Amino acid sequence: MGLAQAIDDFIADAGDDLASIQNLCEAHRQKRNIDSRQKLLQHEFHGIQADQVLANLISDPEYVDIRNNLCVWARPTQALIELVDFIQGELQMIAPGLWIAPASWLHMTVVEIVHSQPDDVVKQTVIQLLQCLSALVNLVLEHPVVLGRPQLNYDDATVTMTFVPIGEREYTYLHLRRDIANICTEHGVEVGSRYFTTSSHITIVRFVDSAGLETRASRKAWVEKIEGLNSELREKYWRRNLGEGPSKAGQWMIGAERGLEVREGRLWYGGGETVQYGKAVSTDVP
Repeated sequence: MGLAQAIDDFIADAGDDLASIQNLCEAHRQKRNIDSRQKLLQHEFHGIQADQVLANLISDPEYVDIRNNLCVWARPTQALIELVDFIQGELQMIAPGLWIAPASWLHMTVVEIVHSQPDDVVKQTVIQLLQCLSALVNLVLEHPVVLGRPQLNYDDATVTMTFVPIGEREYTYLHLRRDIANICTEHGVEVGSRYFTTSSHITIVRFVDSAGLETRASRKAWVEKIEGLNSELREKYWRRNLGEGPSKAGQWMIGAERGLEVREGRLWYGGGETVQYGKAVSTDVP
């Protein structure tokens, strides 16, 4: 099943209702944290999954990541970047064996069109999509979407900042992902996304070794730190609609400050090149 159909089925299961979509997305990410907590704290835990490719890139300037991707990206707002920076610092105090995603590399993959392919495959796909690149990055101008309720999700390899749809618009982030995938399909490119239907996250740290988390007690402290940060996020940044709450970091209009981008190349950690920029979305859109 293609990504667009999978998302459409999810929307249909929710009755194409904003509150139901939000509740299902919320349930999915809460379950992921429950599962991760159980895994990290089990006595037979098999260890942190260090990213060996990233570790090689850090230790060896000559090392080449051969995975080439083509994606539609959304860049976080400055308020979100500052929030991520604070959280990264808090996490690094507990686990020094972290790779901290640089601010300029922070992104959310809206749709992963091609992943882990040779460079020539990616470039050929770009050629196929030339006529619709502008449509891919500017769809949010016609259909503004808002995410909010920032929360940390974690596993044995990464920590991400995740979001769910908020606001009053029935057209949600899931609708946007579906429609971008459909545009690609209409131009002969079947989206090869690794990400599940409700995915809306920014990867903020990755493990390159297990320093600081070798014992169950240290992993328990790690989990409790993340849970404490999530309590702070709920208290300070969650709100139901735009305009509520004390901070801009609690809501994210996708494409605000910087428009969407189509990126190609070695994108896994935040690199690559932009092949199409979109226009920034006005935050004054009703």
